[in-house]
Order: sequence, then structure tokens, then C-alpha cells
Amino acid sequence: MKKRFPDVEIVQVGGGDEVKVENVDRHYLGVDLELTKHILANSLLHVGGEGGLVHLATALETKCLVIFGPNGAEYFGYAQNINLVSEMCHPCMYIVPDFQVCMLGAKEPPCMLSITPQLVCDVTSNYLRTPDLKNNA
Repeated sequence: MKKRFPDVEIVQVGGGDEVKVENVDRHYLGVDLELTKHILANSLLHVGGEGGLVHLATALETKCLVIFGPNGAEYFGYAQNINLVSEMCHPCMYIVPDFQVCMLGAKEPPCMLSITPQLVCDVTSNYLRTPDLKNNA
């Protein structure tokens, strides 16, 4: 993303136990929720898996690119966001007691692996190139 958009600051937010993403301008992991809210509210786009930060960003009217695997976009997604849904065996969340374990027995869930970093990068790039983005920011 940095090569495609050198002038866009890329910021990672999340819990203190998150793995730091490479090629990010700033990491704000495990910081105060108020700072996280401020960052999300002033972002062009929040990119991440379905979860609390997506719900918070959406409530703050920040568009999100949301990656869905075992959880269903039909239930957890928002129409105003860009929802990337696996073409594989989704959704299986809550079908088994521990939805962290793949129902197919795979060590790494194929539904998540099917949404590649390249796909996320391409969809993000397409959104950031949208002419109306500057008018909506």
C-alpha cells in the first residue's frame, strides 16, 4: 500500500497483544480507547477483520473494508462498508462450540486464506482512488 499511496499515512490500531504489521507508519497498539476512537474517526478507511474496531469505526461514520471468514456478513456486516466475504464455506461461526477451530479440520481456515493480502490491497487501492473520496472526507 505504501508503494501505491506514499502520501497516505498507514496506522495500525488494536490490542496490546496484536502482531505489528510491517510497512506501517505508526502503530497504536494497546493504547487508550479514546485515542483509538480519534484515530478511527479521522481515517480515510479502516481495514480489518470483523470485530469491535469495525463496529466502532462504523459508529464514527468511518468507512471500513471488512474481512469476513467464519462469521456472516449478512448478520455482522454493514451495507455502507466494503465487505469481503470468502467464496468458500462461510459462515460456520457458532455451528461448533469453538468457532476458532475450522469445521473442515484445517489448521488454518481456508475461508480466511481465500481472502489474500493482494485482494485486500487491490480493493483498498480501488477505494482510495475513488474520485468522490475527497468530497466525502
